[in-house]
Amino acid sequence: MLNSLTLMDFLVLRKHFESKRYSPKNLGNLFILILLFQALFLFLEYFIGGYSNFPFKENVLKTHLVISSLIGVISIVFIIPKVNVRLQEIQFTLFILLSQNLFGVSLYLLGLLALTASMTIERNTIFNLIIITLLVGILVLVTSSIRIYFLLINGKFRKGTIKDQIRSKWEATSVSVASIVIPVGIAITFILRFLNENIDLKNIDILITSTSFICVFYLMIFFLPEQLVLLYCKYRFDSFKFERNGRLKPVRDEDGNIIMD
Repeated sequence: MLNSLTLMDFLVLRKHFESKRYSPKNLGNLFILILLFQALFLFLEYFIGGYSNFPFKENVLKTHLVISSLIGVISIVFIIPKVNVRLQEIQFTLFILLSQNLFGVSLYLLGLLALTASMTIERNTIFNLIIITLLVGILVLVTSSIRIYFLLINGKFRKGTIKDQIRSKWEATSVSVASIVIPVGIAITFILRFLNENIDLKNIDILITSTSFICVFYLMIFFLPEQLVLLYCKYRFDSFKFERNGRLKPVRDEDGNIIMD
């Protein structure tokens, strides 16, 4: 569906790379921090899980550990400068997987594990909670995907548009306050209403922490479609890639002439 669009329809998204926040060098350094935090989160999952009555926790935690370890081992290779510059598309793919795993999957699991470790919750109630939170996650993903698709086909990511001005003002972020608050607010409402009806809310601090973790999970889902569009641009357009000297490749017209540095 996006193949009918041209480079000009994605130029505002190029600001992510113009700021060099997603340069191979910066991502390589970021990988080190992400892997350290991921190791910490995995430890917390097993520690908190020891007190939790989360269903099938052994299988869930073991599967997550194996997947996280595989992604982590592969990512270590892309910390090496010569590798991450030559294979920067794969490096960016791994960045999406690492960030979604750390701030999405891990925090989601920690939120549920903390709830089931600190409160006495019936097994059926836990299953219902998992189903509700995942359904809300799917709703957020679908809404965010539709949103960014219509922004693209309506030319909102072209240079000089309002979206471009918003990105410049808010340091290249594509999401307005309202677009974040609405889906997350809906998620919080669903979760709190369910917990209020099914769980004894004595440990309010644990409830707030767990709900916050799950909301970060929703935020990551909300950002996922844009991350995937950036990855698409990284593979399709040469101007979204970096030279070996660390400079972003220029934007060229159909004849190969530079039109933007």
